[in-house]
Amino acid sequence: SALVLQDLGELPGAKELLERALASNLKNLGEEHPSVAIRRFNLATVARDQGDLARAWELFAQALAAEERALGVDHPSTAFTRVSLADVLDRQGELELARAEAAHALEAVRSQPEGSSFRVRVERIAERVLRR
Repeated sequence: SALVLQDLGELPGAKELLERALASNLKNLGEEHPSVAIRRFNLATVARDQGDLARAWELFAQALAAEERALGVDHPSTAFTRVSLADVLDRQGELELARAEAAHALEAVRSQPEGSSFRVRVERIAERVLRR
């Protein structure tokens, strides 16, 4: 699977599989299907890991927009996608926008139990973005 390849550092292979999966999902399921947002998120992480921050930004933003429509702006999954976008924005030098997205993501997970998976992951990334 693409995620296994990504974990192994085989980013070109992971990217190829995820690109194919995204194209198939778009064709068969349509733009609004949750699987499309998931594929875009996973592809964005590969692009980020490859240093293609512009592509990662685009894909995270598309995934975020779909999750906001499907899950709501304050859903924990949406918050994780938002903070992942904030991380890429920060790396691109878009500090003000990155901070705004990170703060929004933090606020969204405040109602989650301390130590919960999404809350911990969002807090860790948001703290790094907001420290700059």
